[in-house]
Amino acid sequence: MSEPVVGTSNPLPVLRREAILPRERRGGLGAVALLCSLAGVASGFALATTILATQIAESEARMARHGAFERHEWGTFLGVQYNQDEQILDVLPGTPAATVGLQKGDVVLRYDSVPITEYGQLGDLIHHSSVGHEASIDIRRGERVINVRPVLIWHEIRR
Repeated sequence: MSEPVVGTSNPLPVLRREAILPRERRGGLGAVALLCSLAGVASGFALATTILATQIAESEARMARHGAFERHEWGTFLGVQYNQDEQILDVLPGTPAATVGLQKGDVVLRYDSVPITEYGQLGDLIHHSSVGHEASIDIRRGERVINVRPVLIWHEIRR
């Protein structure tokens, strides 16, 4: 790994360049070491950092093109968007919610006789129901309480 320096009275070990060449030439620490030895520590480190940042940016761009940042699931589906007060903000067209006449502004009170008391509970109950289940949902619309019975479907859910 080291050789004495020729022509000196006190031989000093010298690191051979072959000792730090990466076995694989795909980047990483081996590339950093090679760049540092060939271009000097400061400029080699700056160059290696730039190369690494470029590789990360290319990787993220590739993942974004392939939809890696968007989570897709399949599950039971009603077709509403709601806020923390269980008030319906939107009813998606062609969904079970639209079929039974749920409307923007309706407030979900109960799902299959279970009172809805906290945010996310409605989504959990729907998720744990089976496809084809005829749910019994009580909503408040203005001063009236209405019961609707949508049949849940199997649908791709993007989160």
